[in-house]
Amino acid sequence: MPSKDKPKIRRPLSVKRPAMYTGKINFDAIGRKLRTERMRMGLTQEQVAESIGITSAFVGHIERGERSMSLDTLIHFFNLYRITIDQLLSDTLPPQYNDVSSQIVNMLKNKNSRTAGG
Repeated sequence: MPSKDKPKIRRPLSVKRPAMYTGKINFDAIGRKLRTERMRMGLTQEQVAESIGITSAFVGHIERGERSMSLDTLIHFFNLYRITIDQLLSDTLPPQYNDVSSQIVNMLKNKNSRTAGG
């Protein structure tokens, strides 16, 4: 009986992954930008809170950088203020992490595809 040759295992090409940001997120800067956008649109904290489903006190905490928010809440801010991740985070991260925005976009896409599917 002839012996069967085992198929050769193809190893994936090594791909250099972009550096992941592991530092502390600057919630003060993010909060200031969110406050600036709210004021640019002429909205009160109460109006923002009602629009995105949180309390006005929580909006204040976020704007002062005292509290972080969920990804869902952040997306609501983006949609309400018509801003992008790049606009919000552009100067809150060190320059060596210039690929962080694309990483965040990918995380959001993955989250959206999971919630859309079930």
